[in-house]
Amino acid sequence: RVLAGGVAHDFNNLLVAIIGNLEPALDEHRARVAALERTAEELRRGLLPRVARWLLAIVLCALLAGVAGALYLGTVIEERVRQTPFGGGRDTFTPHLLVTSEPSGALVAIDGRAAGLTPLLSPASPVARRHLVRVEAAGHKLLERELEVTRAAGAHLHAVLEPR
Repeated sequence: RVLAGGVAHDFNNLLVAIIGNLEPALDEHRARVAALERTAEELRRGLLPRVARWLLAIVLCALLAGVAGALYLGTVIEERVRQTPFGGGRDTFTPHLLVTSEPSGALVAIDGRAAGLTPLLSPASPVARRHLVRVEAAGHKLLERELEVTRAAGAHLHAVLEPR
């Protein structure tokens, strides 16, 4: 019994020495963790509003770019309408083909003849009612449609070209 009590006492002394040396290391570790948590919280408070503002700015820029693109397309079409002669009177109105595409700048051929790049406003033949329109762009599949042109309204083709 005395021997067991002595071994237990020695073992207890060893544990006290080990735990006594571990406590300062644990306290230092806890202090580092607390400092890192404070830094993370400061970063979160400072960065989240900035990130939100940047995301909002990016979304607004994308929306404005879309509006600017639509305004540009409208300006191009309006300018081409102004440049195209419509004839002398109401009865001599020439129907037109309007061809737009995604992506813009695609090559357009009407009835086998090169007509230009999209967006394209082209006078249609007053004789032919149907026109074969081909739209093609590099890296995209060819799109071919037959359009019926009405004397009063002309025709519009919006070609969404699929990538190859």
